[in-house]
Amino acid sequence: MTDLPAGRDLDALVAEKMMGWITGEHNGRKVIGPPVGNMGPIGDPGVWAYADEVPVDWILPYSTSIAAAWQVVEEIKRRGLHWWIADCSGGYGAHVRFEHDRRTFASAEAETLPLAICRAALKVVGG
Repeated sequence: MTDLPAGRDLDALVAEKMMGWITGEHNGRKVIGPPVGNMGPIGDPGVWAYADEVPVDWILPYSTSIAAAWQVVEEIKRRGLHWWIADCSGGYGAHVRFEHDRRTFASAEAETLPLAICRAALKVVGG
């Protein structure tokens, strides 16, 4: 799953696995909503939507916006991991590594920094 391209599917996965969005099932379809107690972009905790019908402004564009991706880095820091980011040669635009006690915990390379952040973050949570 960590090789998904940038876009809404990856953003929803990051929201769920990394940022604490809650998922479930209703009428045989996956639903997703912000964490309970977090007003989030929709302004009402406990509001759910079918995953394939989530309004565009509900989930931040983590995989395409550096501002949104930086919130993922902040969550990584909150979890006690350190981050390292570098420009790469060899066809990739960015390399991201999350470390704990000077050991690599998860890393990823991608064409863009937001995409590399998302891919590495999903490795942290086993997504």
